[in-house]
Amino acid sequence: MILKKTPKLDSVFFSNNEIELHIESELGKNHFFEVEILVNDVVFDTQSWAKINNVDCFINLRGQFNNIFTNIFSAPTVIEIVKNENLFKKINVIVKEYHVDSLLIVSTEQLPDFYILQNTTANTFDASETIQLFSELNNLNKIDESSIISIPIWINTTPVSFKIKDNNGLEMFASSEATTKGLYEFKIPISEINTAGLLFITVIINDVIELVYYLKDHFRYDKNQLAIRNVYGFFEFVSFFGKISIEPKYKRVVKENYKDVKSIVEENHDIDYKINTGYLSEVQRDSVDALNKSKESYFFEDAVFKKVLITTPKALLKETDVFAANNTISFEYNHINTVDETTKYNVL
Repeated sequence: MILKKTPKLDSVFFSNNEIELHIESELGKNHFFEVEILVNDVVFDTQSWAKINNVDCFINLRGQFNNIFTNIFSAPTVIEIVKNENLFKKINVIVKEYHVDSLLIVSTEQLPDFYILQNTTANTFDASETIQLFSELNNLNKIDESSIISIPIWINTTPVSFKIKDNNGLEMFASSEATTKGLYEFKIPISEINTAGLLFITVIINDVIELVYYLKDHFRYDKNQLAIRNVYGFFEFVSFFGKISIEPKYKRVVKENYKDVKSIVEENHDIDYKINTGYLSEVQRDSVDALNKSKESYFFEDAVFKKVLITTPKALLKETDVFAANNTISFEYNHINTVDETTKYNVL
């Protein structure tokens, strides 16, 4: 067995990009390959690979790892720099060559270990970059004192400096972190810094990434905040300023089960939300595009983030007038109340 084309040791791939392998063997078609794939040293899958001729076996692992990533949403309460282990996975591939009839192993090879990052759309990525932004949002974002910022980044260097400066260039936060190769999030609840009288703040990461956030008056503008899962699996926060309208719709389903003497009542509260954002700049429209593409999003209401219906398209409705005064963003939230009547009975 000859490993003609394999990933280089410790190379990094996106899960939805090409991951090509080429294996050769002169033993003919009466031999096949059985492959064990491990994710973070735990067996993920076992596959059989056949040759296309007497010598060559070509395999593409693109898309096979899309379901190995989990990232549970949570809103930060303090300024923190967190390494995200859920979106960065090590892959081991062990190839064994068998005789078709005897099923005896004639050779075994282990491919160099490599790493996988999540992406839902094909994209380019250079793991040798020391710092790389994994955001879908434009860096000129509008926020207020109750907003949350979460900046996803790739880091392949150490140490890394994280700074927040006011519009006069004065440092409001500074930290130097010992880091290892991987994905990180710089989480900033704006309430944790003093923004009184400021026009904007600037976030600087290792003097490589510089992001500007403009502040709006919290008391003069209605603000609606959403958390969206981007194409890399990270949750980012975006604020839309404008008046919101809410239209509840109710559907009740009663299920009876006479053997157990109980009834289950499900109330589906499908609530339509519309945010009248007025004029949206091109920068803000980037945020809307990210919201529309997101497979998972949360809307902040009543001091908590509520999950938006995944199947509901989030739409930007554009006013034809040049001032676009009636731009709205619409989406839907579902709340289910389930009442179990079995708690009202004594059952022997």
